[in-house]
Amino acid sequence: MYVIHYSTADMEEQGKACPNVGDCDMMMAQDTFNQEVSLMKLLLIGGSGQLSGRLAKMALAQGHEVWTVTRGVRALPEGVHSLMADREDAQALQAALAAADTRWDALLDCVCRTPHHAQVNLTAVSHYVRRMVIVSTDSVYSPY
Repeated sequence: MYVIHYSTADMEEQGKACPNVGDCDMMMAQDTFNQEVSLMKLLLIGGSGQLSGRLAKMALAQGHEVWTVTRGVRALPEGVHSLMADREDAQALQAALAAADTRWDALLDCVCRTPHHAQVNLTAVSHYVRRMVIVSTDSVYSPY
């Protein structure tokens, strides 16, 4: 999985136009997907939100195996493996991960908002993943 950092100027420099921010994300992601990568088994905490849903779709498009942990409130992108648990409940989260009976190459935590969430990652999730990527915020910019 690549970390994608870009700006509107980057898009203009490449001669690409995008009518809205979401289109820019996907255009840049498609350029990134053309690069050869090792496929991974990814676990997303989140997966149905603006950022996490986009990450799930991008990872699936690239061929990664994507698992999500959500409360089951919103629809998930087609093709993900869904685990249901509330991340506020460390025991329920650990039970859901254990029931999956697998290990993941990486955790992408898109909703780590409190010290408690970080502690749960260390105590309940770290046993199941090789590495963790924590998104500190996804609310810096307006969605449109």
